[in-house]
Amino acid sequence: MNREEQSKLAKEFVQEVFVQEGMVADLSIHRDDVNNPHFHVMLTTRGFKENGEWDAKASKLN
Repeated sequence: MNREEQSKLAKEFVQEVFVQEGMVADLSIHRDDVNNPHFHVMLTTRGFKENGEWDAKASKLN
């Protein structure tokens, strides 16, 4: 895959798997090794209020 195809696939994956489920995602594509292009996704489970502001942080559940 070329760079454009890699980016498109990564963005579509993150959109379908995380963002459409209501999560906020930060995508980072790494191509420092031409034989190992990959991406990382950081996610938050912190919600949003109806006005678009961040909701309060939730306590961690065990």
